Amino acid sequence: MRTVFRVLGAVYLGYIALVVFLLTPALNFIPSWYADKYLQRELRSDIILFNPFTLALSLRNVALLEADGGRFADLVKAEIDLSTASLWSDGWVLDKLLLEGFYVHAKQLTAEEFNFSDLLPPDDPDAPPEPEEPAAIPGITIHHVSLQADRIEFTDRTRDPLFNTRFDELDIEVRNLSTIIEEGQPYRLDFKGGGGGHLHWEGVVSVPGAYSEGTLSLADVSLHEAWRIAEPWLNFAIPTGTVGVEGKYRVDWKDALDYRISGGEFAIAELKVEPRKALGIEDSYIRLEDLTISGVDVDGTRQNVGVADFTVDGLDIAGWMEDERISLAEMFEPRGDDAPDIEAPDLSEIDTDDTGGWTAELTRTRLINSSIKWRSPFTDPPLLEVTPLEASLGRITWPLSGDTEMLLDLGISGEVKAGIDGSLAFASGDGTIAYELQGLPLRWFNPNLPAALKARITDGHLATDGKVVLKGFSPQLITNEGAISDFAVRVQEAEQVLTNWKSVRWETLEVDTEQRNVSLQKLSLNSYEGRLHIREDGSINTSKVWQEEVG
Repeated sequence: MRTVFRVLGAVYLGYIALVVFLLTPALNFIPSWYADKYLQRELRSDIILFNPFTLALSLRNVALLEADGGRFADLVKAEIDLSTASLWSDGWVLDKLLLEGFYVHAKQLTAEEFNFSDLLPPDDPDAPPEPEEPAAIPGITIHHVSLQADRIEFTDRTRDPLFNTRFDELDIEVRNLSTIIEEGQPYRLDFKGGGGGHLHWEGVVSVPGAYSEGTLSLADVSLHEAWRIAEPWLNFAIPTGTVGVEGKYRVDWKDALDYRISGGEFAIAELKVEPRKALGIEDSYIRLEDLTISGVDVDGTRQNVGVADFTVDGLDIAGWMEDERISLAEMFEPRGDDAPDIEAPDLSEIDTDDTGGWTAELTRTRLINSSIKWRSPFTDPPLLEVTPLEASLGRITWPLSGDTEMLLDLGISGEVKAGIDGSLAFASGDGTIAYELQGLPLRWFNPNLPAALKARITDGHLATDGKVVLKGFSPQLITNEGAISDFAVRVQEAEQVLTNWKSVRWETLEVDTEQRNVSLQKLSLNSYEGRLHIREDGSINTSKVWQEEVG
C-alpha cells in the first residue's frame, strides 16, 4: 500500500512539475511566437496561468495588434474552468467560461478585404466536400457562461464619408448551457448601441430539447444610426427617431420550425425625415411623434397574426408641387448609380379569395393629432394646411371578410371642415359612406380657371353632404344636397361684379349610375344679381370676358 501512495505521490508531483516548468512557459511563449511568425502580428499578454488543482486556464490583459501595430482586439480577463465531472459525465463539462473587457475593431479596407483577412485560412481547392448531413453536436455542458464586451466596433473605409458604428457594454450570461440536458436552462443577454438603445433578452434554452422561450426587449434604438448604414444611397436624412420592440416568444425546432409571439409591441418615436441639404428642397419633411403597434400575437403553427391596435399620433407632413416636380417624390428617389435595386412585389398574383395559408386580423387603426402642409399652383393661396387630421378604421381581416367601419375628420386652413363616416366590405367593395363638406371657399380654385377667362371668383362658399352607395368599389347611388352661398364673379381690372347671388341650394339630388338616372327634387336661387352694361362703342361687359386667342 505504501508503494501505491509513493507512486501516486510521484505522479502528482510530476504533474505539478509538468504544469509549472513546461506547460506554463509554453502557454506564455508559443502563442506570441506563433502570432509573430505566421500572422506577422504582435500578441501581448500578462502571464497566462493554468491552475493544476482546479484545471482552470486564466488569461489577463491579452491584446492582438493590427499588422501595422494599431489596436485590433484585446480583453481584460478570460477564464476557462474544466470540471472534474468530465470524467464521469457524457461529454465535456466546464464549470466556468468567462470573458471580460473584450474589445474588437473590425475594418473593411476594400470591397473584398478586411483587417482580419490575414487571420482567416486560405481556401483549399483540394478540400473534400462538406457532408450532406450535418455532424452531430458534441456533448458539452457549461455551468456558467459570462461574456462581457466593452465595445465591438466596425469601420468601413470604402465609403465616403467614412462609416463607423459600434455596440457598447455587451453582457451575455447563461446558466447550465448544455447540448445534453433536456430541461431548459436560463440565459440573459444585454447590450447597448453606440448611438443609444438597449437590448435585453432573457429566457430559457435547451439545445437537445430544441426549444427556447423568453422575452425580448429592444428599447430606444437610434434610427439615425440605422440611416447612416444606407446614407450613400439616400436623398433624405433621419436626424432623430427611435424604435423599440418587445414581446414574449417560444421557438421549437426539433421536428419542424414552430414559433409563437405574444403580447408584442412595436413603437417609433420622435421621427424626423428631411431632404438632404445638397438636394436643394425646402419646406418638405415628415415628422412623427409616435407610431405604436400593440397586442401583436403570431402563431406559426396556426399561421395566424393578430394585432390589437395600430396608432399613428402626431404625423406632420409638408411638401409641394411645382410644374412636374413633387418634393416628397424627389426626396425618396434612390441616390447614386450604385444604389441597390429593390423590386416591387408582384401583387397581381395575390388571390383575395384564398382561404388557405396565413390569416390575419387588425382590430383597430387610428390616425390622430396629425396635419399636412401642401403647396401647389392649383390653389390660391398656394399653401393649404390640413389640420386637425384624424381618421380611424375598424376591424380588417385577411382573407378579407366582413365590414370595416371608417371615419375621417379634417379641417383645412381654419376655414373648411370635411369628413366621412361609413363602412366598406373590402372583399366585395360594397358599402355605404356618408360625407360632409362645409365652408369651402371657391376662390381657392381661381388658378384652375382658363387663362383666357378675364374673370375671377371673388367670393362664394360650398357646403354639401350626402351618401355614396358602393358596389364593387364603384359608386352605384349618390345622394347629395348642398348650397353655394355668397357667390360673386368679378371682371378683371373692373370694379363691378359680373354676377352674384346670396345662395343656390339643391335638395335631394340623386345619381343612379346603374339605372343611368339623375333626379333633383328642388333647386332654389336666392337674391341673384347680374349686371349688363353697354359701353360707348356698343359692346357689352360680358363680350370681353374671354380674351381673344393669339395665334
